[in-house]
Amino acid sequence: MRYFLVMLSIFFIGCGSQYKLFKENLKDKSLFLERFGDIKNDPPKNAVIVLYNGGFKGFGGCNDYSGVLNVHKNYVQFKIVHLGTKVCEESYREREYLKTLVKTRYLVTKDDRVYFKDEDKNIILVFKK
Repeated sequence: MRYFLVMLSIFFIGCGSQYKLFKENLKDKSLFLERFGDIKNDPPKNAVIVLYNGGFKGFGGCNDYSGVLNVHKNYVQFKIVHLGTKVCEESYREREYLKTLVKTRYLVTKDDRVYFKDEDKNIILVFKK
């Protein structure tokens, strides 16, 4: 009985891992920014992110960006390596969006939405699949 409970707990812990979520549901899919920060906050127009093995790339409303994505069993970590240099109306919102993106530690999917959460598990970004 003890062996069965141990195996069952390993199964459930494994199912909830960020690594499994990434591999099965989010890898190589375009996610479109729906909102960030306060629900009243107007996100950058046309912002999108694509997650892939070891990295991410996207468009922040004005510039393209890319970086390194570390997916661990319990959390994720984003590090921006490249950011375009165009200046436009969206620059301020884009900068705020990218600052928020690097604070992400957890990804949660529900229906057709992906919730990016900070280390306190507060929703900081919402993307639509």
